[in-house]
Amino acid sequence: MCSDEIKYALLVHSSQAEVLRFCESASGKVADSISRFILGRDLRDRRSLGHELWDLLMATQDRWSFGTSPESMETAFTLDPLLEVFDRGKFNRDLADLTSTATENQPLTLIMIDIDYFKPVNDTFGHPVGDAVLKKVAALIKAATDRKGHVYRYGGEEVAVLLPNFDVIEGLACGERVRQIIERTDFQLNGRQITISAGVSAVPVPTTAEKLVTDADSALYHAKHNGRNRVIRFGSF
Repeated sequence: MCSDEIKYALLVHSSQAEVLRFCESASGKVADSISRFILGRDLRDRRSLGHELWDLLMATQDRWSFGTSPESMETAFTLDPLLEVFDRGKFNRDLADLTSTATENQPLTLIMIDIDYFKPVNDTFGHPVGDAVLKKVAALIKAATDRKGHVYRYGGEEVAVLLPNFDVIEGLACGERVRQIIERTDFQLNGRQITISAGVSAVPVPTTAEKLVTDADSALYHAKHNGRNRVIRFGSF
């Protein structure tokens, strides 16, 4: 196995078993060092792992050309491998950081997005097609937020968007833009339309990160149970 394949395994795969499986057939001192480093580590601590692995790679750079930074490695270790957006752990950390610094002049909006009737898509077309739909929806969300928001896979077919410096009205408009783009997109499912429901909440009205999520979830629940394919702001129901 070549060093680029080992690098890809380390940066993309999130489980210890997957990384070791990629490394076990590799030869050379670098692969051995990486395998020993990964073994027994908790890969959920991505920030620490990224910086420590960077130090290891710098110590062996004469045997493996590796041109990235600890920050880039941290980003790679926090990406969801399917959707290519940030994962739940990264969401939790960013939410805590951004909520703690939010003020009336520096608001923070959260949008919780869920794909409507997604299970029938998997049941009808199969999981590979369902995965392709998820990936396309995530890409559309990233494009629709104009790179001003941070997009995360919250779980299953649910996506979270954090919008620093967006108040709730601006966040609502962003959510509606996402909804319209997805509604107009042809996912090539024999005429089946893909839509999303979304709930919006904002700081500084909620006082904690947990309250921000609870409020957005509550708004999403109302969107799902009042016709779907809509965006609802917490406090409007």
